Amino acid sequence: MNKYLGTILNSARLTSNVFKLVVSVPELTENVTPGQFCQIRIATELSHDPLLRRPISVADYDPTRQKLTFIIRESGRGTKFLARLVPGQQIDLFGPLGTGFPVHRLVKGDRALLIAGGIGAPPLYYLARQLHANGVECATILGFRSHSESFLIDEFSQFGPVRVVTDDGTLGSCGNVCTEITAWTSEGLDWTHGFACGPLPMLQALQAQLAGDGRPVWVSLEKRMACGLGACAACTCRPANPNSTASGPRLVCKDGPVFLLGEVELGE
Repeated sequence: MNKYLGTILNSARLTSNVFKLVVSVPELTENVTPGQFCQIRIATELSHDPLLRRPISVADYDPTRQKLTFIIRESGRGTKFLARLVPGQQIDLFGPLGTGFPVHRLVKGDRALLIAGGIGAPPLYYLARQLHANGVECATILGFRSHSESFLIDEFSQFGPVRVVTDDGTLGSCGNVCTEITAWTSEGLDWTHGFACGPLPMLQALQAQLAGDGRPVWVSLEKRMACGLGACAACTCRPANPNSTASGPRLVCKDGPVFLLGEVELGE
């Protein structure tokens, strides 16, 4: 991990409150794994407000052109600042950080099921692109509140079949990702490895639905954090099995944000 100065190449709205930033980071030579994130400084050089950086997952990475893509939901003061950035402006990045998805565990012929809820879609897009390049079959379920909040559907479709589900039924099926897993499975969906990212209630429902399934499923968690390095211990979560060999709390920023489903408690 290192500190980099990036230059905004492109900023675009995907929905009313979701936007994309494409950043040129010419000094970035490290490998960026799907599921990793960067800590982005929000304040200007002349200010320390806001003091803390914001952890943003990597939505895509082009190592040849040294470009990082971030897809961000505008929800607070820090992300509103990022939404106002325009091409040519610079941002201070620290990363890549965290433990990403185990892309190397899958080989050609494996079948991945990607399950995304809302803003959980961006890190899974980068994962899907890498898996597809490695010959892994990808099937994706994208869950949104409504049609107006949907994004990345066409992009995921490049890598395999996509099912969309919305809370209000304005796009795709009416329901949630769990009901769509059941429906698609009844139609013959077959998968060997699962990957999920989304709001906590979605992950909790997935854990209940897939309990005892036997197939490995990795989930990406979101927690408030300060340092991103494990020093502040602000993003701890408890292991699901207190008798596991790796005793003590897990750190989402360092041990995660990607964990095997069932490895840690999915509590508040």
